[in-house]
Amino acid sequence: MPEPLLSIGSFARAVGLSPTTLRHYDDVDLLAPAHVDGVSGYRFYDVAQVRTARMLAALRDASVPVETMRAVVDADDGAVGALLEELAARRTTSAAAEAAALRRLAGELAVPRRAVATVDGAHLAVALAAVAPLAGADELDAVQVVVGDGLVLLASDRVRLARWSLDATVRATSGGSSVVVTVPGPDVPALAGWARDRAKVTVTADEHGATFADGSHLAPVAADASGAAPDLAAVWEARRPRGLNRTWVAPEDGPSDARHVAVPLGDVEVLLDSALLDGALATVHGPAMLEADTNLEPVLVRSAATPQHGILLMPVVPEGLPPAGGRVLP
Repeated sequence: MPEPLLSIGSFARAVGLSPTTLRHYDDVDLLAPAHVDGVSGYRFYDVAQVRTARMLAALRDASVPVETMRAVVDADDGAVGALLEELAARRTTSAAAEAAALRRLAGELAVPRRAVATVDGAHLAVALAAVAPLAGADELDAVQVVVGDGLVLLASDRVRLARWSLDATVRATSGGSSVVVTVPGPDVPALAGWARDRAKVTVTADEHGATFADGSHLAPVAADASGAAPDLAAVWEARRPRGLNRTWVAPEDGPSDARHVAVPLGDVEVLLDSALLDGALATVHGPAMLEADTNLEPVLVRSAATPQHGILLMPVVPEGLPPAGGRVLP
């Protein structure tokens, strides 16, 4: 006895397609009903058509166009798998190309990062002179300038990291984040000398670099884009101590003739390179606060007179303990 035919509504529920979609597939000769009532025009479907209809439903969910559906339906059972694999490969390639195009468009339409800040010229000169001696070699032979909520200068030779924060009037920002630029090491003295005689210096920074100006008078040097240099501001935030252990060191406490000096910091004793510590103390001027979380993590040296300025130093690892890398920067 033959299986009873299913009404379009029952068939639609069984295969996951709407009656409207089934009527469309009939109109385009993709899936014709098994029987159409000559009087009412009602469509009826055979149970044997369920497999094909469910395949069409899956293809439709994958946004496969009707002509491609037709090719799948008409293919031999043995060829369907290969056809679907080919379709999936084309989809992957197309999706990657579309995603790349969208990213390019997003980059073209994105608001470029830009920041404008004005600082005291003499203060900028002092800050440049303070952090520049700690600049290292290669990509670190520079002073990083972060223009955002204020103005921050940073420099590092990997063993030390100096930071100086300046009060600044930020007049314009766009692009949603701070702008990081670099002043090449050889250019820092010229910029510091120029800024020293200026009442105010305006720093205009974007993704291509920065200019320094006093009104309409430009500084003889400019800053470059940060390029491949490490983000020193991020390193500072990640590695600076949280003030768990601290002590004051007065200038008369140094310099030391010993190669290393042990500094008691609260619950820990930190072993520091005497030359590096003496250099840091000379830079920050006056009594200095030393802070550290452990005797294996960077020590922060900062001055009471210039709390906006600080230097991170790596301690000397005591004998018997595993090495901690010996660098502020990796």
